Amino acid sequence: GLDKVADEEDVALAYPAGLDGSWNAGTCCGGSRTQHIDDVGFLVHVVDVVAQVRPIDRNRVYIAGFSNGGMMALKAACERPDVFAAAASVGGTLQSACLGRRPVSALLLNGKLDATVPYAGTAHSQYLNAALTPVPVAIRRLARRSGCVAVRTKSSFRHLTSTYRGCAPGTALTLVTAPRLGHHWPTAAKDRIDGERIVWTFLSAQRRRPTRWLTQL
Repeated sequence: GLDKVADEEDVALAYPAGLDGSWNAGTCCGGSRTQHIDDVGFLVHVVDVVAQVRPIDRNRVYIAGFSNGGMMALKAACERPDVFAAAASVGGTLQSACLGRRPVSALLLNGKLDATVPYAGTAHSQYLNAALTPVPVAIRRLARRSGCVAVRTKSSFRHLTSTYRGCAPGTALTLVTAPRLGHHWPTAAKDRIDGERIVWTFLSAQRRRPTRWLTQL
């Protein structure tokens, strides 16, 4: 559904592909991880290539992914906040340490019925051959990185939205939890959850902070 969003919003959209369908998102997953592929460097290069094809606002570059791709989006935003203004992870979790002083804006959208990337995490996933971070732990780790001090949760018919407060200026952090959602990208038709619209609404509101402002933190 992101093609439609891109057409409506006049957004340059790229679909990079990882090695053998995998991304090195830290402790997961597949050949990209075991071969120590520099996927963050690759994704930064993709941004540079897109910028050569058409003019883009380098302060409004976003990264989003599903499952292992969501893990990769979070890692890329953690390691290169100078490139990515925000990340969105659907059906993924944080598999990297996310160290650093610069705040990070991120959206996590996860289902409680997800058996592939369990909401509660797992000590060992046979499918992904890795320990998977519980989603609540992932969001708390991101909150510490961005200095968030409080959270407000509001419920709707299909999901809960937890919005973090007191984060570093210009930083946003949101967790959307869908009790009936499994391991797939949610759609309005199937799940009554418009995944691409939730993702784009969050991302489009973010803007990369100038380097001068970041050095003053």
